[in-house]
Amino acid sequence: MELYRDQAAHLEKIAYQQRLLQEDVVHIRAEISSASTEMARAWEDYSRLESSVEQLRAVLEAHMNHSATPQVRDGTAPQCCAVLLFHSMGTMSTGVDVNRTLS
Repeated sequence: MELYRDQAAHLEKIAYQQRLLQEDVVHIRAEISSASTEMARAWEDYSRLESSVEQLRAVLEAHMNHSATPQVRDGTAPQCCAVLLFHSMGTMSTGVDVNRTLS
């Protein structure tokens, strides 16, 4: 009889632990869902920003190609700054794209 009581108490403990684990699973799934939604929103924001950067890059490139001032055509400071900005924008975009494919 006592063996049965010990067995029943043990089964009750197991059932209780199982309920706790099931609750943990529910909470973990909710956190994963929330993180996934947040990540999707972040990539949407990134895509919008990337589009804006591409537009700015196109305007900058057009400006560099059509600039009429001799100062810019001679390769002095303003053009150098514009070229550096232009290339750094491309480098940043490439780096973020690589990170996006890795995640």
